[in-house]
Amino acid sequence: MKFARPFFSPRLSAYLYISFFFISLPQTTLAGASVTLKQAVMTALDNNRSLSASEMRTEAAREKAAEATGRLLPRLDASYSASRTDSPINVFGNKLLQKRFTAADFAITTLNNPDTINNYHTDLSITVPVYQGGALWAGKRMGEAGAEAAEWRYQANRQTTIFRVIEAFTLLKQTEAQRDAAAQALRSARKHLDNTIALKRRGIAISSDVMDAKAHQLQASVRLCSAANIVDSARDQLQLLLAMPPDQSFDAAGEPALALSSRNMHAWIRMALAKHPVLESAKHRLKAALARVDQARAPFRPVVNLQATEEWNSNTVAPRNINTTIAAEVRFNFFSGGADQARLQAAEAETSARKLALAELRQRIRNEVLAAWRALDESEKRLNADTQVLQHSLESLRIRRLREQQGLERASDVLDAQTRADQARSEAIRSRYSLVLARARLLTAAGMLKPEVIQ
Repeated sequence: MKFARPFFSPRLSAYLYISFFFISLPQTTLAGASVTLKQAVMTALDNNRSLSASEMRTEAAREKAAEATGRLLPRLDASYSASRTDSPINVFGNKLLQKRFTAADFAITTLNNPDTINNYHTDLSITVPVYQGGALWAGKRMGEAGAEAAEWRYQANRQTTIFRVIEAFTLLKQTEAQRDAAAQALRSARKHLDNTIALKRRGIAISSDVMDAKAHQLQASVRLCSAANIVDSARDQLQLLLAMPPDQSFDAAGEPALALSSRNMHAWIRMALAKHPVLESAKHRLKAALARVDQARAPFRPVVNLQATEEWNSNTVAPRNINTTIAAEVRFNFFSGGADQARLQAAEAETSARKLALAELRQRIRNEVLAAWRALDESEKRLNADTQVLQHSLESLRIRRLREQQGLERASDVLDAQTRADQARSEAIRSRYSLVLARARLLTAAGMLKPEVIQ
């Protein structure tokens, strides 16, 4: 799979990423605004530090692939050096290279005690790797497979980031709804206390009923305080994912909702096994391992190189006296103490391990999709049941309150009905948001969680 590359060079891209990450991390512009789930997800994809680090690792893998490709091309080297010596052997050689050698230089005195000589050496050479036993081409395939694996791993990390934002956003909305329900429960507790006091004055209720109502109100007040603290903690977690400073505030707007592309369990399994990013990454890592085996076989084959060199030697700075050399090299490795064989066996063993891991990963992904599908089905049924339980609890509470006003119902029974209604409301809220997370888990298990599924 090929992903779009930046419009600037990869190396410049890496420099920019490093600068942004370590010098001035991206700042969100959501402070003080109403943020929808999709806006939160897009902000996290732009600002999340872990995801940015994953993108840098992907860029590094691309550059390694480019490095492996570059090793296939001819290499051009140039050098320039200057020396001054009176070493007999160096003076003899430099004079030959400078084409200034004369018969007088064969004199014994001159050979043993030569005058100091300057040599300015310019060298230009090109090396062509004709055949390296297949090592370079295997390295190219290994680098490309590693880059593809990193790309897919980055896509998997994107989906993980999206899920974490959905989870945090949904948790924030759930805790806000629970806080509102706790506030409503406190209002109901106060109303029940007032009603109980009024009934006691009429002689219908007794003092213990009033004390029970007061205790219920105090407990409801504490639950409201706890719910408010949980909301703050959920907001802090979402701010962390969005890379927002903790002193900046925002409102979570709208209800989280995700669209499912299919209602068929087997369709989800097929989608997961076809293009799950974790599975695709493992497939390309296996390709890299196979290429590593080919690379490990290279030392058992000959190596062929061509080289052409031109050099200039002069006793002045200006290059003169050109010499040209053209060479071909064929090299065989007959014995390396068993190191090459051990390297090959290690590469083959790693490949076998990756094949087994890939088969297990397929099964694990299938099981995760099945588990997520079953959990989604259970969440839908639980939401339906909890919604009906809430309706029945509220209706039962309404009837008992009417009977209480007529002296036909005990205050303690009404208080129990109020408690059951509060619990039913809390469970219905939890079920509503659990359904959203169940859908997100199914999409994640299938490798299909993208911003486009957010409604």
